[in-house]
Amino acid sequence: EWSNSNKLIRTSYPAYYQEDACGLKTGSTQNAGNCLLSAFKKGNNYLLICVMGCPKYDGRFEDTITLYEHFQ
Repeated sequence: EWSNSNKLIRTSYPAYYQEDACGLKTGSTQNAGNCLLSAFKKGNNYLLICVMGCPKYDGRFEDTITLYEHFQ
């Protein structure tokens, strides 16, 4: 069984779900904090957003959404 921790692409997390998000990678370490590399597809274009060093687990999703909304 495969599980995905990226709340941007999971409809079961409506507060964070983004229809244009198409994935990439979550991660965390004690030194790096909570990190997220996200990809969004709009038409024929992709936008990549990398958020690193978030002290809160969900902070990486919140910061990514803020940045994504800025570029729309």
